[in-house]
Amino acid sequence: MESVVSSKRIYPKGDGPLIPRTENRRAVDEASSAGMQACWTCGSCDFECPVNIYTRTLRPQKIVRMANLGLLDELLWLPEIWYCISCRRCGHVCPNVVKPWAMIEYARRAAIFKKYVSWESVQHMQRLWMYFQKIRWHAVAVCIQGGEIETLLDGQVEAWLNQEDYLSDAVIRQGVGQLYPDTLKLLNKSCSTTHCYTCSECSSACPISGNKRLFDPSAIVRMVNLGMVTELLNTPAIWLCLGCRRCSDCCSQGVDGASLIQDLRDLALSSGAVDFELKIRMENSFRVVYQYFLREIRQIL
Repeated sequence: MESVVSSKRIYPKGDGPLIPRTENRRAVDEASSAGMQACWTCGSCDFECPVNIYTRTLRPQKIVRMANLGLLDELLWLPEIWYCISCRRCGHVCPNVVKPWAMIEYARRAAIFKKYVSWESVQHMQRLWMYFQKIRWHAVAVCIQGGEIETLLDGQVEAWLNQEDYLSDAVIRQGVGQLYPDTLKLLNKSCSTTHCYTCSECSSACPISGNKRLFDPSAIVRMVNLGMVTELLNTPAIWLCLGCRRCSDCCSQGVDGASLIQDLRDLALSSGAVDFELKIRMENSFRVVYQYFLREIRQIL
């Protein structure tokens, strides 16, 4: 059934308002493990979602609400379930420990199982996600240089995707940097960086580290331990982090990768490696690049 979704109500195309089917709620909640029945629609998840912040198109609260009303079939048709970037920040801020991201993952699996979306389209969107990290990397690079992305043309995107000038293992093999011992001691004390033995658990958990030449939590920790903080302060990599803390949560050695990246960002600002208006330029630029990402998803669907 094809649906037309508005911000207030959900209508099947050509019919009247749908009747809630709450008898489906318990089964969906158990299958998704989202804890959705505890939701009281406070909207905290909406304000935390990066995609919603930059585009106003993905509302985790709406998805949980639809599931609670038993509107599962209509939910599976929503393009919004494919906008989610799997950062799980919606679940971190929920006062009732509801996990909207789990509901979205369940809806995706169900949509694939019911063949509402082809597996080829899913693979295409996975490739798009990797390309999107390159676009974000170059957008941050433009912002670091004092610019700002106002429009994003296909020609510019193609040029970015063809470039390969990113952080790589070769950078780490160049040698030890010139980090002051006091700074290294401070980073180790707050984030336990020297506990890392490069097992790459953090990189496996990170939703954006599919292309490790763009962003790799394990490589960032390794560079800090080698004293290569100067190189990190001048790369867009530390500004790509989504703040999901999945790297910190999964580390068996207790290395706090998320806090480390935040400390590096603060150090980049305080040291003058970047100016204090960088975040404003990034927010404005991300509004453009995220809209491009969603437009590409809609074309695939």
